[in-house]
Amino acid sequence: MKSPKESQHDVTETAIRKTADLGAKIALSFIPGASTAYELAKLGVTQAQAYVEQKQNQRIVDFHAMLIKQDEHWNQDMADAYIEAADYHLLLSACVQDLEDEKTELYAALAKNAALRRITPQDIRFFTLSLRELSLNDVKEMQVAYIASKYPLIPPSGAGNYKKDLSLERASDHQVYGRKLMEQRGFVKDEVLSGYGEQFIAACHLPNQLTPGAIGMKEWKNANSPLLLLCYEIGDTYITAFSDRLSQNLRTQGYATTGLAAITREKAIPFIRYSLLIFKDKPESIVEHIRFIEKTLKKGSIALQLSKNFPAVLEPVRHLFAHVLPVDDPDPRHAADIVAQLIATDETTGEPAAEQTT
Repeated sequence: MKSPKESQHDVTETAIRKTADLGAKIALSFIPGASTAYELAKLGVTQAQAYVEQKQNQRIVDFHAMLIKQDEHWNQDMADAYIEAADYHLLLSACVQDLEDEKTELYAALAKNAALRRITPQDIRFFTLSLRELSLNDVKEMQVAYIASKYPLIPPSGAGNYKKDLSLERASDHQVYGRKLMEQRGFVKDEVLSGYGEQFIAACHLPNQLTPGAIGMKEWKNANSPLLLLCYEIGDTYITAFSDRLSQNLRTQGYATTGLAAITREKAIPFIRYSLLIFKDKPESIVEHIRFIEKTLKKGSIALQLSKNFPAVLEPVRHLFAHVLPVDDPDPRHAADIVAQLIATDETTGEPAAEQTT
């Protein structure tokens, strides 16, 4: 039962609302159509309030669903999980008030990592406030930069490893504010993600969200040792078309390759671990330079025989190859597709291994 003071307060509040409502109607009655506009405005406010309440409730549900979602890392440590009430309410409040629904998952990951004591108490609050200030796009940029710093990612084009540029100078108009915030928060230094920035990204994501696949990219399987494409028939148009297509196909499988090369003198190439020796109509040129080739070929090298029969002149050096792949096809591109399918990889060493040999 309400006290007299509470009842009086309710009556007073109702009276004020009715008076304000009546006053607004009287004031607007002198303006044609204003009364209708006022009723529509009231309806809009009511609907807006309902919408906001529904969105907030849904976000709270999503936050907790993601927070308690089971995974291998959570299952292992959940018995010791704990989070301070003040930190929990700060995280939940920031999540509910954030303008972007998509960041709910980030808040949940931050709360989960906090509960598993992967974040210091001081960083929990700073990271929470920073997450609310940064846009989803800003966080995604840093996520890509984080993954690029941990894995040798294949760039959209060209050789080398993909690097994420977080510089302010090369930022587009919609990126400038976010890049400035990254620097102000200490997450970016000298145009790259700082150590503190890496901690922030790790805190806002689960381990499976910090892999190349999470951002739709792949990593090189032989990042520091491209496959050497050896050939002594470089002027042949068939060979050129074949090698171009083969390089493209191997790239999709995660293999980096060099351009066609013909070693004609003793030359040490320390970063080369495996080679593909390509020959078609002129195997004699290989024999002429075999003393140089022997010092270049390493265990696991493959001979690509683009003809029907293995040349008799090469029998004395056949032992140098781990595999000999015979591919006799009039279409160089189709031949390259076949070779690429025959080449697989050992995930632990990045060593190319043929599924079919002769």
